[in-house]
Amino acid sequence: MVYFAMKPVHALFVLSACTRCRILFPFFVAASQAFPRDPEIFFARVHDKRLVQEWGIAELPALIFYRDGIEDHDFFLVDVTVDEILDEIARRLHGNYRAVERKYAVEVTAHNFQEIVKTPRQSVLLLTYNKDTQEAVSIMENVAKVFRNDDAILICKLNVDKEAALRDSQYKSRDVPAVFWYHASDKSVAKRFGGNISIYMQTNFINQQTGLDRNIDGSMKDTSGRIRQFDVALAEHADHVLQADPEVLGRLIKQFASEKSQLERQHKEFADYYIYLLQKTRASGKLDKMMSLIMDLNKKLDESEDLLPKQEDSLRRKRNILIYFGNLQDEAEKLKREKEAEEKKQKDKEKAEEEKQKRVKEEEERKKKEDDSKKTKAIPSLKKMGQPPQYTAQATIHKRSIEEL
Repeated sequence: MVYFAMKPVHALFVLSACTRCRILFPFFVAASQAFPRDPEIFFARVHDKRLVQEWGIAELPALIFYRDGIEDHDFFLVDVTVDEILDEIARRLHGNYRAVERKYAVEVTAHNFQEIVKTPRQSVLLLTYNKDTQEAVSIMENVAKVFRNDDAILICKLNVDKEAALRDSQYKSRDVPAVFWYHASDKSVAKRFGGNISIYMQTNFINQQTGLDRNIDGSMKDTSGRIRQFDVALAEHADHVLQADPEVLGRLIKQFASEKSQLERQHKEFADYYIYLLQKTRASGKLDKMMSLIMDLNKKLDESEDLLPKQEDSLRRKRNILIYFGNLQDEAEKLKREKEAEEKKQKDKEKAEEEKQKRVKEEEERKKKEDDSKKTKAIPSLKKMGQPPQYTAQATIHKRSIEEL
């Protein structure tokens, strides 16, 4: 333990009721988990408007660093992520704080459940666990590490050994471990995740639900940042886009601007980038500016020491969009092949269904014939009963005549 003249160090999260504050606060809580019993480092939050004004804070949320007894304070000019906060503390305190165990999944309790899980406008993947299911905890920590720079998804864990009442009040399932999903658009009801608990399964699930598209090592897929419906629209009009047809570009700009409002929060920045590229293409009358834009982005990424992690991630996602524009002709051909394959798949499916129905009908007809044949065989012939058919009516009349007499 390193002491600093017995002056406790405070990392403060200054916030208001703003949406952005609520979204980022859980990651500040996650960073604080690295110092559960440290008497010299305290994490706290400040709501006081007077202090906000006194400290000259222009934008919320803000991170403040200061020591007890020292009037001067300083800002943490970092992203609100576990790594950025802990690295900044290590840099300022010159201790071995980079070696502390980092926990990226937020531990939730009855005290903070509503604020951490239910309130923020972000999706949540939550694990219920106990002392016998530490392997699942380790897996979820790794999943949280994959998405550690993405505030669109939050990974949480709930210890049922300590918080059984909370678990029982929120979930019907008593299975442990169990994983529950809250989509950002509806936090009122949790959905049980039915698959296995593994870094592959959870990472793929989050990618499908959020479109963040990360690999299990945290790197980005080439689809990260791209918006599927925009890509399809561009590929369908590839010839016109490549020729910078102003009428088609104008329609696409209006279409994307309209559809942007329906996208999730993490995609809106990149929707704007699609629109910007279309506007730039329409203004210049050609699409050949993409390579120079890619080179500019590569240069910025090469100088990434000056970039915060989220800034770097944003540039990488924009580069993915640029590369798609640059390969639009190939992407159009790819989309065409995909559509043809999908159409063939659909036709094969319909054909298989028709053949199935045909076989069912043939089988029904065969059974009907068999049943009819069995019924015919079951009726005895009149000859075998010893009375020819032509005497039946006469015999009946004769019998009635005797009875009448």
